Amino acid sequence: MPHLTGRRFEHGVTDCYTLFRDAYHLAGIDMPDFEREDDWWRNGQNLYLDNMAVTGFYRVPLSSAQA
Repeated sequence: MPHLTGRRFEHGVTDCYTLFRDAYHLAGIDMPDFEREDDWWRNGQNLYLDNMAVTGFYRVPLSSAQA
């Protein structure tokens, strides 16, 4: 795994989600990779939030959040 800082951006290889996934991996949480086409964000998609449920994350009400 490359260092988290100083990476060269390459969509689908070392992009924002890859950084997010690798950081969680270092904390012992493995997240799946998923197919993503270039420019998905220009089509109104939010692949990061849309795929969080697949990884086991879920929204909690702000009133339930702990500091």
